[in-house]
Amino acid sequence: MAQRYVIGIDEVGRGALAGPLSVGVVAFRLGTDFGPVVLRELKLNFRDSKKLTPQGRERWVKYLRKRDDVKFRVASVSSKVVDRLNVSRAANLAATRAFEKLIDNQMLKTRPLVFLDGGLYLTGDWGRKLRMRTVIKGDEKINAIKLASIVAKVHRDRLMTRRH
Repeated sequence: MAQRYVIGIDEVGRGALAGPLSVGVVAFRLGTDFGPVVLRELKLNFRDSKKLTPQGRERWVKYLRKRDDVKFRVASVSSKVVDRLNVSRAANLAATRAFEKLIDNQMLKTRPLVFLDGGLYLTGDWGRKLRMRTVIKGDEKINAIKLASIVAKVHRDRLMTRRH
């Protein structure tokens, strides 16, 4: 069997006064190293997006784009959708959309380990097809969720800058 993937999912913009709610999904092979060598290269710590500077988040995304063994996607829902569905259902909708943009048959065959932050879950049949685990404060504990947080925050920040 092919090497298993780890997938992290996190949202940003929950409770924001303006703009969309965005969800990032990051996948990499189990055992992928984001250790001391990478951190020295980036001159960064590895933490949740809220604890990094905007420049630090941008450096992380630039680094991830260069890596062939890391894949990521982002999906957003507008404030109108949040108002119509409620914030939790809207976040889960965006999480499912981002996940479905990322996942492919090769990844599915490896039975990936899926980690979701906080109260997020994927809608539809995904819960029966995959092993998923929701981790409270996962953006502080699980590397895949930390990266998903960073990717989502950079995406949302760019959207908000363009709108400004």
